[in-house]
Amino acid sequence: MALEACRKACEHVAKELLHILLNPDVKVISSGALQQFELDLCQCETFANSAPIPDLREEELTSFFYTLRQLLDLVINKEWATYLADYGKDGNKYAKVTPKLAIALLEKTKESYKGKNNLFTFNFKNQKEKDEKKLTEAVLKELRGLTNGHA
Repeated sequence: MALEACRKACEHVAKELLHILLNPDVKVISSGALQQFELDLCQCETFANSAPIPDLREEELTSFFYTLRQLLDLVINKEWATYLADYGKDGNKYAKVTPKLAIALLEKTKESYKGKNNLFTFNFKNQKEKDEKKLTEAVLKELRGLTNGHA
């Protein structure tokens, strides 16, 4: 009974964490918020790896967090070239991340670029921010192509 309860709890937590990230009411997610979310996920993975129940198969509980882990790693590390090159291939590092999931989260992080200008920046963006925005737009275009079957 404890085994099944532990499985269900980890499955529920993983689903709820993913729901928090993808919730349509959440319009913007900053890079700092993603970093904090990643730390929270690390705590969940630490618990799952701690073998809280003796009869658990290795990685049984951590498997519930694979999609979240891959999605956060992809977005935080900006490994879009790897994702796009390996999409649909066996052994893909980001196999659990669908283009729709990636688009949903990337759109929210893209929105965090807006509003960075304030009275003291005089509407000037540094080159890094401009490059990052261009990369994000290009990646979103590629991801949308994958969702429409134009890979």
